[in-house]
Amino acid sequence: VFTGVNEVLGGLGFTTADYSLPISALSGGQKCRAALAKLLPPIRALRYPLRMALNPFIADIGNLLPQVISGAAIVSVVLSLPTTGPMLLTALQSQDMYLAGSFLMFLAALTVVGVFLSDLALTALDPRIRLSSKRRGT
Repeated sequence: VFTGVNEVLGGLGFTTADYSLPISALSGGQKCRAALAKLLPPIRALRYPLRMALNPFIADIGNLLPQVISGAAIVSVVLSLPTTGPMLLTALQSQDMYLAGSFLMFLAALTVVGVFLSDLALTALDPRIRLSSKRRGT
């Protein structure tokens, strides 16, 4: 049990010098974190901060899908690879609006799908986000 408490205290920002201090010498926030470390197993104490730290990453995943396609297009033009990048560039240069428009619509659809998937992941990850449309206090 003592090793688990030290693991949790280390994860909560305590140094090894803080381990030998009496509880009365700690600040109010440190006392609360020390009590939390004694009560909770190591995994449970780090679950909430880890979930909050993942929020920006998961929210940004929705924008990664079209950026991957756009980045691949730029790389394929520079390296002369036979992929969609040179096809889009040729369509734009020859003013083929149907081909260029369909490619850009595909990127827009990827953006919508990516944002939808990241929103679903955020609702599963963050308990503060709800799918219901009911407002509080009204």
